[in-house]
Amino acid sequence: MKLRQVSAGGCNGCESDVNVLNTVGFDLARFGIQFVASPRHADGLLVTGAISENMRVALRKTWEAVPDPKIVIAVGACAISGGPFAGIRRCGMG
Repeated sequence: MKLRQVSAGGCNGCESDVNVLNTVGFDLARFGIQFVASPRHADGLLVTGAISENMRVALRKTWEAVPDPKIVIAVGACAISGGPFAGIRRCGMG
């Protein structure tokens, strides 16, 4: 599976955790999971962050560029529920 990672407006804590997954300690590639630079080469998106209004259009375009069938994986409290940013006006995607 090939994933395109998108930081959609978080604190970069989850991005740090995702970066560690490519190290020799975790080595996601041995499970057939790779991160790719282009959404056109991806099977899905791995989204971190609370999806700020400024990232709404970019995230939508990235999602549309991923070929069907596709998946999205939300990583971290911010992407899943808004985390500490819950209650702050967000983009309303979803």
